[in-house]
Amino acid sequence: MATNLYVFVDECGLPNEDEYFSVAGCWCISEHAPAPTLNETRVSVRNLMAGMGEIAADETEIKGRDLSPQGLDALFASFNQFANEDHTLTGPPYPWEPNSKPVRFTYGEVDANVGRAAFREFGHDLDTPQMVQTMMLLTVLRPLLYESPLDSTRYDRVRVVLDAETWRPAKEAIEASDRVEDFEFIIEDSTKAPGIQLADVAARVRRMHRLGRDYDRAVSRLGELRLE
Repeated sequence: MATNLYVFVDECGLPNEDEYFSVAGCWCISEHAPAPTLNETRVSVRNLMAGMGEIAADETEIKGRDLSPQGLDALFASFNQFANEDHTLTGPPYPWEPNSKPVRFTYGEVDANVGRAAFREFGHDLDTPQMVQTMMLLTVLRPLLYESPLDSTRYDRVRVVLDAETWRPAKEAIEASDRVEDFEFIIEDSTKAPGIQLADVAARVRRMHRLGRDYDRAVSRLGELRLE
């Protein structure tokens, strides 16, 4: 059975409207398909959030927009424990250090207004929101693309799982390059991919922090899981 290096990707905000557009990648190793991978972590997070009254008891999908700063702080305080107890994940050893962290995150955010203006300044008027998306997808995939710190002997293939058809133009733009010939890009519904839901939560934390909201503790805890 092949060992997959997964990067589940989701965003917060709109690249054609919002002041800040953030994107996050949730990284893990698994021999499973996208749907079961990280589901045990999702269930643990869901139970914690329901117990705190952050979400309804019958809610199954985790959405960052539903969670308060306090809920997000509690989520990331417990996250590494949940991930270490998740039997859908493979390892250790992992492709990264330290080996006590089975799930890592990458993320980035951009002032979408500035990004669109920059593209127009250089004569790129066509589909500037999609250019912003492509730029941010490259940002979260950086550990695989530029001077990778990853030990590639720990996995057989790379699978990048994107949330919904909105990512197709960015996916196709990156696939056309010569850097991702060994990657498999998958477009999936977030309700069927727990890793996308976790990426959504991370993207939400980063965007709200950029907007000046009181997410400092959640941002700090998320930073402890960052893959440089």
